[in-house]
Amino acid sequence: MRETQGTRPPQRSPAPPLQKSNGLSRSLALPWLPPERAPPHPPRPFAAILRSACRRGSVGACSAPPAPPPPQRDMHRARPRWGAAALWSSAAGSRRYWRTVGQLEGIVSEQDTDHHFVHRSTIPTMHFQPSLPRLPIPKLEDTINRYLAAQKPLLNEEEYRNTEKIARKFEAGEGRFIHRDLLEHDRLNKHTSYIAGPWYDMYLSARDPIVLNYNPFITLNPDPKPEYNRQIVRATNLVVSSLKFLNSLKNNYLRPDIYYVNRKWGQSKVFKHFIRILPPSISWYGAYLVNAYPLDMSQYKSLFNSTRIPNLSKDALFTSEFARHLLVMRNGHLYVFEVLDAFGNILHPSEILAHLTQIIHDADRLPKFELCYLTTEDRNTWATLRQELVQKGNEENLKKIDSAVFCLCLDRASPQNELELTHCFLHGYGFNRWFDKSFSLIVTSDGTAGINFEHSWGDGIAILRFINEVYRDSTEHPALVPQASPALFVTSCDKLEFNMDHTITSAISAARQKFDQKRGMFCVRTLKYKKFGKQYLINQNLSPDAVFQLACQMAVYHQYGKLLPSYEACSTAAFKHGRTETIRPTSVYTKKCTVAFIDQRGKHSTEDMRNMIDECSKYHRRLQLEATLGQGFDRHLFALKYLVQRRGGRMPDIYNDPAYKNINHIIISTSTLGSEAINHGGFGPVVPDGFGVGYNMFEDWDGNRTVQESRSVVVRVFSSAHAVMIRHGLAHLSRSSKSIAKFVQPHLIQKLAELHWVSHGLFQKLNAPKQPLYKLKEKSMFLYDVLSYPTKTALTGVMCISYAALIYLAVSINKALERIKSITETKKSSRESSSDGLDADGFPRVKEMANDSATSSTHQVSSELTIKESPSRGSIQTLLLAIDKENE
Repeated sequence: MRETQGTRPPQRSPAPPLQKSNGLSRSLALPWLPPERAPPHPPRPFAAILRSACRRGSVGACSAPPAPPPPQRDMHRARPRWGAAALWSSAAGSRRYWRTVGQLEGIVSEQDTDHHFVHRSTIPTMHFQPSLPRLPIPKLEDTINRYLAAQKPLLNEEEYRNTEKIARKFEAGEGRFIHRDLLEHDRLNKHTSYIAGPWYDMYLSARDPIVLNYNPFITLNPDPKPEYNRQIVRATNLVVSSLKFLNSLKNNYLRPDIYYVNRKWGQSKVFKHFIRILPPSISWYGAYLVNAYPLDMSQYKSLFNSTRIPNLSKDALFTSEFARHLLVMRNGHLYVFEVLDAFGNILHPSEILAHLTQIIHDADRLPKFELCYLTTEDRNTWATLRQELVQKGNEENLKKIDSAVFCLCLDRASPQNELELTHCFLHGYGFNRWFDKSFSLIVTSDGTAGINFEHSWGDGIAILRFINEVYRDSTEHPALVPQASPALFVTSCDKLEFNMDHTITSAISAARQKFDQKRGMFCVRTLKYKKFGKQYLINQNLSPDAVFQLACQMAVYHQYGKLLPSYEACSTAAFKHGRTETIRPTSVYTKKCTVAFIDQRGKHSTEDMRNMIDECSKYHRRLQLEATLGQGFDRHLFALKYLVQRRGGRMPDIYNDPAYKNINHIIISTSTLGSEAINHGGFGPVVPDGFGVGYNMFEDWDGNRTVQESRSVVVRVFSSAHAVMIRHGLAHLSRSSKSIAKFVQPHLIQKLAELHWVSHGLFQKLNAPKQPLYKLKEKSMFLYDVLSYPTKTALTGVMCISYAALIYLAVSINKALERIKSITETKKSSRESSSDGLDADGFPRVKEMANDSATSSTHQVSSELTIKESPSRGSIQTLLLAIDKENE
């Protein structure tokens, strides 16, 4: 069904040519600025400023002039000083407010005080990258079992038996040899993951147009203060904040991506400084010891200055490390101007405002032929046309587009509802987007902002972090206030003009027609369910994501009368060069629950229905955990298939099975990115007859964030009147018994054992007998090993001492609990136990619980360390049993 596509596109007519830049500064004719505000002399050229700095001996240090008096601030945000004085200093080449990056006084905190970074992290950005764990390759038998479990609800009995036969044959036959070769290939490429290369090739080899098929979009929430939502003001603030993010990333000042089990650790200076002094080769283990999990950040290198270049058969990713210009699009016209200098200083916001004002006034009409439509074509067609553009002398302009920091799209459209908003940011009208850029920052005429990004270079984790930082910085520390005026004297920006012949103009017209036809067939619907939110489901011990996926399965079954292949993306960024893994929401549990709700309504009790939902939630949580740990089946089977294709051998029968092709024809493709900064988001379907479902779950729809502290597990186990001493004793050790449990859980011994072997290996390498230290490792940075030898030795000693202290703490807590248990048992000896094994207060006897848990093999963890059995182990197992019950 065709829908309204937003506002009507402006009328096309030839645009007047922009005055070419001759390398000199020129005045902007801005009628709203009074002439008396103009300075009496032109600005100082950059060369003169540089010579002056050299005479002062401050070129290397890039020192800044003394800081001005603090600007006036309102109740909510800092407002930089603007007005005649600021314009005068900007025109005179003196930027007192916008200080340089390398100022001598330095920064002593993590807050941005020199306006060129979003923050300055104590821990370097890429500090954990060398020590990140590698993405594991699942066992072949586990992959086959998970594959068959996902196929069962989609097939009838006969189809399932046939698929099972083919899969088991693959597992016992040629699959073993391909899996062995994959393991060997992974062993020889320890710098990356086994899926990184095949996944890049999968994206770059796809020949379909990337718009509507691959590029997702995300829209930002409006600025909390309405006056900051003017298009040009918000665009300037977002550009400056994006450049601050880029500077923080390039200078290693951006905080690393870390998942904290206890977020207080992330705010602890002790943790930050301890992690900072650890060598990068073992820094991940130091974070892991305190339940902090660093994430892979290798994709960030392609966030800026990057473009997907169309080529025949397979595209290429291009990244420029030195380009400093911004690409701006308005009504199909393309402009570039530099926003960074050679030292990394950001162009003054008033000058950026002036450039954008100039572009908006210059590009008041559409060009005769909109070149950007070519990026909506299929990749082979676009690759051929790009080569013709290069042959016509447009190579330099294309390089400027490809190497630009990012693309800023200033739209004339003003979406009136969420449907128009989706159409605008997902595809627009096609003429004001360069879809090959790594990301495009889009700002509409009413100040609505969002991102459209190309998907081959990275996933949602990197773009979500970028959105969060930019939104926070632009709203809390805006570079421009609504009352600000553009700079009076700026160099003119370059307008990109292309030489096109009849072949190219005909191709543009054909691309426009195909794009308009395709977007006319594109249908969008939105839904807001406000009866309950995430917190309600959590209080019901249900997974919010599992409930949403179950609702999708029910909707599909109600529409088609059967379940269809579904897909949910899950990040594996916890591993080096991890991309995504697939969660298959369709299972035998969702099928049973769906049939009961739709076909068997009224035949089941409320309790039975609730039990079915609980089963779906538990199984979905299991799938989420397996996917997060890289233990899904989709990526493994894909890598095996990719290896066969690269070798050119016969394709195994499992990949020719209709069931395998059917499960990979994704009808329901879902993904979610939750954030305070995100208002809306989505993507197109991955197959012509499919659905692309972008969703977000909120705590509640009132905007209230309710935080309910869970009851301590130790309090629940020892909640009788005789256990008051236990509760008070544990309260002195920790506010939460879970932190105590982490110290006494057996899996901690495995963690410490891993750390022990890492330290042991470090000792062996550093203390190798009869061998010079600098010959241990052949690399250009051998001097670092020599200088850091005392530090590494000291840190290893600290780790060993910490290891011993933690073991001693665990043993001490164990003995204390055993002693308190004996006291409580003595007090209760006068009471007669009931026949069902309960004490006088209705709780299971601690002794019996210990005996039962001691016989369980669930909590046994293999370890290199030998642990002596002791009578006190029963109390530890009591805690573990209670913790496991709570986690269930």
